[in-house]
Amino acid sequence: MPDTVVAKQGSADFLELHILHHASEEQIYGLWMIEELAHHGYRVGPSHLYPKFHRLERQGYLEREDRLVEGKVRKYYRATAEGAHYLETRKRMVLELVKEAFSIAELEQVVASKKRKGRSAR
Repeated sequence: MPDTVVAKQGSADFLELHILHHASEEQIYGLWMIEELAHHGYRVGPSHLYPKFHRLERQGYLEREDRLVEGKVRKYYRATAEGAHYLETRKRMVLELVKEAFSIAELEQVVASKKRKGRSAR
């Protein structure tokens, strides 16, 4: 999809980008995503999160698979190829904002922190 078409579709919010990021790595479901977002300081409940899942699904960015888990239907979501493209386009836009909004020293601190986390996860 050309970038001009993506730009006309409106802006995504950070929660949607976070959803697409994880859904492009693996299948996700609502409660897991709520807990993941909480690790990043977001306080989001189902009434706020599920409309985002549904919107991304209607736009063709997510696909859903319903599974029976412990007697209840759990909805799993995975990014589509179009959703992955949308995410990559939006990541470039976020990067442009970051380059303008942060100093080199601030960015270096973030990179150093990420490297430390990577080493401690091993």
